[in-house]
Amino acid sequence: MSLPSKVDALKERAEENVVAYASNYARVVLAAIVLCALAWRPSSLVGLAGLALIAHASNAGWLGEGPSFAALAAAAAPAVDPNAPPAPAVPPPPPLRVFATLAAYALAAYTHAFVPVTRGGWWGVAVCAAHAALRAAPGELRAAASARSGAVPTAHSMLEVVRGRSNHPSGDPRRLVRELAAGAAALGRAAWLAARAGAAAGLDWGIVRLKGALHRPPRRLG
Repeated sequence: MSLPSKVDALKERAEENVVAYASNYARVVLAAIVLCALAWRPSSLVGLAGLALIAHASNAGWLGEGPSFAALAAAAAPAVDPNAPPAPAVPPPPPLRVFATLAAYALAAYTHAFVPVTRGGWWGVAVCAAHAALRAAPGELRAAASARSGAVPTAHSMLEVVRGRSNHPSGDPRRLVRELAAGAAALGRAAWLAARAGAAAGLDWGIVRLKGALHRPPRRLG
């Protein structure tokens, strides 16, 4: 675990880790969804099991052959480019696939399975994002292990970040933390100004409507 010294290094590390540990991150997200379902409503596991079963059955070909992305793209090509050759018609999905898919989604909706999917998905993505940002990428490890590379590492250990001092040639170990905090503060200020401007515009609109209603002449009866 370490902290890059620059935002560009953090971006490169996160991209490399996402590619290298994609399967592990998928398992982490699935585990977070299951744990969220157990903590929130265990009955939602039935709906999650139905969604998993329909996905496995579709991948295994038990529900018949469905339309591929290539066939759908070819069918949509004439609508985008009028000069494109007409594409063959996409065959409709088998009735078994349609019925099984609708039944799985109905079961998931009945057991409220989409709630743990959303909550667990966010928690899992947050954990994976933290790992991708703090874990040294495979490229960094190879560069550090190679004595002939001559590459200067661009990351600080977590102990150096806590202490706030380092003999590293890249400088201040807390530089990235300060840059991210400044960016978050600027984003918060922009959101606050936008919310205040929206509230002021809504208040002005309400005042104008109220004045118009007060100065409107009364209607005559009869």
